[in-house]
Amino acid sequence: MILVAGATGVLGSEIVRRLAARGEEVRAMARVTSAPEKVDRLKAMGAEIVLKGTKVDGIYTADPKRDTSAQRYARISFDEAIARNLRVMDATALTLCRDQKLPISVFSIFKRNALQRVV
Repeated sequence: MILVAGATGVLGSEIVRRLAARGEEVRAMARVTSAPEKVDRLKAMGAEIVLKGTKVDGIYTADPKRDTSAQRYARISFDEAIARNLRVMDATALTLCRDQKLPISVFSIFKRNALQRVV
């Protein structure tokens, strides 16, 4: 099963559509800032991962579009991302995903076949 973050947005809804067309079992993640209990509910439904499509290809020390010295993390813990205020997503969402042991895979929406690589 694949959990798609931002599934109600333009990009997220397209990701859900393409995954479903391939026969993947898909679950959608709602904005947890407005309804944090949804993460618990999604985990209970069997969600295994959060896919986060964004303008960059991972998590960086700073916004690489604004800071040319920004460095990409190969891996980073939830606690470190939260402590460093890296803005991967809302801190509440990060905390809830951490607590539910839901890993997050961040990928660029602009890289060809990026979704296929993370799925």
